[in-house]
Amino acid sequence: MDHKQMIMQRANELIEHNLDEVLRRALHQVQHDQHVSPLLETVSPMWALLRLAEGGRALPEALGAVVKSAVNQARREALMHILGAGASALEKLLTARALPELTPEDLLALEFVFLLYGRPALVVSQGRLAQVPQVWEIVENQRQHIEMTQRGAGRIELVGHSDYEWAGTGFLVGHTCVMTTRSVAQMFAERQDTGAWQYRPGISAWMDYQEDYQRPAAAAYQVQGVMGVHGRYDLALLEVEPQRQDGESPTPLVLSAAAPSPTEGRPVYLVSYPVRDARHGESDTVARVFCDVYNGKRVQPGRLGGIDHVRDNYVLRHDCATLGHSGGGCLVDLETHHVLGLHVSGRYLESGAAVPLWILQGDPLLKKGQVTWV
Repeated sequence: MDHKQMIMQRANELIEHNLDEVLRRALHQVQHDQHVSPLLETVSPMWALLRLAEGGRALPEALGAVVKSAVNQARREALMHILGAGASALEKLLTARALPELTPEDLLALEFVFLLYGRPALVVSQGRLAQVPQVWEIVENQRQHIEMTQRGAGRIELVGHSDYEWAGTGFLVGHTCVMTTRSVAQMFAERQDTGAWQYRPGISAWMDYQEDYQRPAAAAYQVQGVMGVHGRYDLALLEVEPQRQDGESPTPLVLSAAAPSPTEGRPVYLVSYPVRDARHGESDTVARVFCDVYNGKRVQPGRLGGIDHVRDNYVLRHDCATLGHSGGGCLVDLETHHVLGLHVSGRYLESGAAVPLWILQGDPLLKKGQVTWV
């Protein structure tokens, strides 16, 4: 499927969910509603400048006010323009008897609208979830639970690696146990002839649960070793030092012992650190608009797509990872906030794949990690 076909498919999905009405409300919100500001903050490439200018900080007070006003106006006009283009493109799709010819601007606008409203990547800043689009009111209603859950996910930082400063996402599943993918563990550890896994020479790893947007890296917890790597699934357990009790420390996330019912279409969210991969269709314009997505903690809502059986393994499909490359993230049920899956792969705007963790209840490796099931 080429990039144009992919955007058309995603636009049709939005129409099925009545996003045209949401888009009209969003246009009104941009023009009249003061609550649009937090939403703009999460996507604007000029947000860093605005933060610098806010309150005249680092600028003379009068100049700071002028810059802040100009940036706000530019951001508002840019968003209004692209939302207007998105509304026009959606209208073409809604009213055309045959597949309409869309301009490059139409396609870009549809792509932007899908990322902003259909499957947003909500920034986590200072432990708080960003403004939630109206189409995802269910997420807003669960804000408190989501903000507690996201504490358990963090970024695995690397020290001494020649190429990378961090390896990927992991999440706490036991008092001293972090779950991630085999692929992440292989970036800093290797299997010995004895079958045990050891650090690669000169490298150490640390788990930082507070590495999110606009917050400097916190004192991390040392990864003390690899408990084990699963023989069939892309899954690894790491041993990490115990959590300090400081009021913001995460508690282990709870894994679901049973498949959700129904599985297909169930609302879920992914907590992870998306990474851009320009090889797979992300337009430069959208990448610039969402420049602060990459390398920061994000909550990405979506829905489950069912279970596939691939080469004797089960794969849980979902559409949360619209930005792709979020390996090691936790896929969480939006109703119970129990972890359903370990995200292992996904590309820009395409469906993601996760390990359905309930099938591993009783697995020796997960028993070793003393994970909590419910």
